[in-house]
Formats: sequence, structure tokens, C-alpha cells
Amino acid sequence: KLEQQLTAYERRHIVQSGRLYDGVDNMLQELAAQGYILAIVSNGSEEYIECVLRTCKIYDMFAFIRGRRPNMSKADNVGELLEETK
Repeated sequence: KLEQQLTAYERRHIVQSGRLYDGVDNMLQELAAQGYILAIVSNGSEEYIECVLRTCKIYDMFAFIRGRRPNMSKADNVGELLEETK
């Protein structure tokens, strides 16, 4: 129950106050315009990642979004995504 309350609080805070660092949106747009495929691999949950991306209005820029996976290191998660996207 406490974890659910903390998650709900965190999501509300993201929606109310979340923002990108200056220049990040322009950088992402430029990378996409140059043909780069954008992806995120994070130790956070996919729900958390999506909340941040949607709040910052950049969700649609990413072709791949990968959150934490049980019993998988971040390096292994990145490696798996790279193999899947060859």
C-alpha cells in the first residue's frame, strides 16, 4: 500500500512539475531529423517512463521504450534491445 501511495505521489509530481532540461527537445528533434532511431532503456518501470515522456510531450519521438526487467541487468536489457533491432 505504501509503495502504491508513493507511486501515485510521484506520478502527480511528474505531471505537475516535470520538464526537460533546456535544449533536450531540440536535440531529440534534430537527432530524429537526421534519421536516428530513438530508444530508452531504463531501470524505471515502463509506466514511469511513459508518464515522463507524455508529460514532456516527447513520447512519440521514441521507437522503443524498455523499462526494468526482472532478473536482467540494464546492460543485458540494452543488449537485448540492440539484438532485436538489428
